[in-house]
Amino acid sequence: MSTAAASSSSSHPTTGEALLNQLEQSTLKLGTQRMLALCELLGHPQNQRPVIHVAGTNGKGSVCAMLTYGIMAQGLKVGTTVSPHLCTVAERILINAQPLSLFDFNVAVNQLWQRLTQQLGERANNPEDWPTYFEFLVLLAFKVFIQADVDVIVLETGLGGRLDATNVVDEPVVTVITSIGFDHTEHLGTTLDSIAKEKAGIFRTGVPVILGPNLPDEAFQTLQEQATAFRTGTVIETTSALLQRTCPLTENGTQAFQNMVSSERIELGLLGNYQRHNLATVLATANILQRQGIVSDIEAFYRGLKNAQWAGRFQYFPQRHLLVDGSHNEDGLNALTPSLHDTFGEKRPIFWLLSLRKNRSIALLVQLLKRHASQTMGVIVTQSTQADENPNLYHCPYLLRQQLRNALPALTTRPIWAASSPTVGMRLLQQWVNNHPKQPQLSTLVSQSSALGVVTGSLYTTGDVLKYLEAEGL
Repeated sequence: MSTAAASSSSSHPTTGEALLNQLEQSTLKLGTQRMLALCELLGHPQNQRPVIHVAGTNGKGSVCAMLTYGIMAQGLKVGTTVSPHLCTVAERILINAQPLSLFDFNVAVNQLWQRLTQQLGERANNPEDWPTYFEFLVLLAFKVFIQADVDVIVLETGLGGRLDATNVVDEPVVTVITSIGFDHTEHLGTTLDSIAKEKAGIFRTGVPVILGPNLPDEAFQTLQEQATAFRTGTVIETTSALLQRTCPLTENGTQAFQNMVSSERIELGLLGNYQRHNLATVLATANILQRQGIVSDIEAFYRGLKNAQWAGRFQYFPQRHLLVDGSHNEDGLNALTPSLHDTFGEKRPIFWLLSLRKNRSIALLVQLLKRHASQTMGVIVTQSTQADENPNLYHCPYLLRQQLRNALPALTTRPIWAASSPTVGMRLLQQWVNNHPKQPQLSTLVSQSSALGVVTGSLYTTGDVLKYLEAEGL
């Protein structure tokens, strides 16, 4: 970035965000009619590059990250969309795995805002024709990717698929469903059948479909039926049984797998037992992309996976003996336990920093702590800084503390504290971890500390913690 650009960025650090905050955020408007009209105004940028469209309850972000790094290793420029963001909104639009700089993001937002104002009139006078917050960002991503002349777009759905703002691409090169589980049931339905139908809305005639491993039978059957109804291309059901994990944490900070079919050793920059399933999905997708000429060197694709990163998802900070994980629904929190055990051992003492939005059942945290009752040395509950503006978004830490205490008699001798903010919670968590007696017999590659701090329960609180760590120089 030039000096002039940096100066401009620091002079107006929130220009783009200030404009975005004028758009509707609290009211979800599902449907693609407005997005299609907006894309037409811009010359249909969503159809000007090959698009890999990824939907699913869990695993979307990890799959998008792996695909991005694998395709980058082909020497191609990749545009990637993700949501939500953890620290800054610019994280949602990435070029070659790097978010836009604040300066570039502000410029892009202002340019698109001016264009829409010219076409639609001032938003205050004509709000119905204007995009919502999420729609604007998807539209912005398409525009930025075309201006940056990317070779491929990796497009993550926001919610569902059929009515999602990303579902405006006429003909993606492949569509991917990573997993089906219960989440956002108020919008997607309360059965796996209804949720699967919504996710399958990204299917297109003649376009190959990749289905992630271990899909529930009901969801799998629905997806197959929808693929037939859409007259899609080849439907590939993936399996993770062909991937054997040989090391949960290497000296390079990766995990290693053996492909039982090709005997290829694959190092993956993303940690966690559950990534085996996402990796199987990615490898099947890569095979389709190879047939299409997007992946020209499959070995290079494998090598690129070693560099894959995805902030806040089973992200380990060895200097702090800290794991930060954005799991926040039932499937995600259930997957956390085997990953913790496999990576850090079943006897390693754990101190927790937890938070939970009010639309999630406290039972999720109760079950998590029950599974780790013998390892749990202490628990801190807090709430995201989002609660500063809307206190009703999160379970109150002080009430949550009491409810956990009542529901977990096995932890009566362990401290369960409430912290007013993630910063306060992190300071206490680090004190607990650092002061816990070291037990050399538990030492592994993971850490010379016998205790581990784990942050989980909310993506937004995860973002708060990452900001805290960044301010601390990590």
